[in-house]
Amino acid sequence: MPKSRGRKKKKKKTKKVYGKASGVRSELVNGIKLKLDGKNITVKNKRTKKQHEEYIQQVIANRPKNLEFIKSSIERVIEIFKTFDNFQLLGFLSYNHFLNHNNPEDDGMAEVTLEYATSFATAISNNPTKQPTTDIFEELKDLLTNIRMAYNAYISTEGLIANYTEQESHLRFLTVLEALHMRGDGYMNHIYNVFKEMFSGHDQFLIDNYGFDSNDILETFMQLEDSWYCRLRLPNGAPHPSYMKRFKEWYEGKGIKLFRADDPQPMIDFLADNPDMVSRDGKPDGYLINDPKQSQVLH
Repeated sequence: MPKSRGRKKKKKKTKKVYGKASGVRSELVNGIKLKLDGKNITVKNKRTKKQHEEYIQQVIANRPKNLEFIKSSIERVIEIFKTFDNFQLLGFLSYNHFLNHNNPEDDGMAEVTLEYATSFATAISNNPTKQPTTDIFEELKDLLTNIRMAYNAYISTEGLIANYTEQESHLRFLTVLEALHMRGDGYMNHIYNVFKEMFSGHDQFLIDNYGFDSNDILETFMQLEDSWYCRLRLPNGAPHPSYMKRFKEWYEGKGIKLFRADDPQPMIDFLADNPDMVSRDGKPDGYLINDPKQSQVLH
């Protein structure tokens, strides 16, 4: 006899256990309950109204100190770039990026740190020759990381001081944070599209007076950048991915479908057609991105 609907065995409710065993962590920090379940974070305000108002006033009072910290950190970064060899500083941060580009705990911080450092380096007219120590490298990395985090906190609390309307504060918050965090494969395409949108309206003027348009300018910079990448070797000695990308485009353009791994002729022909490539004895070569002695060759 089949069981009736009421007689079917009910599933027992299981109580979720928080802690390492379940992968779910729950903590109460400054009146805020934080629960981490995998990649999902749940935030719940457990403060009373009075406690929350006191906390807001504390945040407002700390904003000038936060801004002073940001300014002093920036001054120290400038001092470092004006004192030590910028190529070595950027080489260290490039290597740090290489080590952490697939690290989920880094979450893109190494890439942003390198971008910030590049902005400082390109704003300084003369490159010093003094060699930085390991302590300077680590200090610079920490400074650039903390600047981003501190500014993120500073702009996130801007709405509390009511210098702007609610709509203006909301737009400023979204715009600034997008500039701070927008990264990924689509980022450079976004930059290229913005360039085209800004300057394509001047194409006829450029053609009439100079013989090229805005897209020619962009393509030139992209080719220069690609050529520079193709002269690099990564810290593990392998060619930069741009090198292999161009090799693939070359042999596909030549209609080559298959060749033996021990056949040197395709690479010899490729290097002959691409004289900007660095080679040695008919094989790909380049300059180590993290070797200060070789950095002089690249510029």
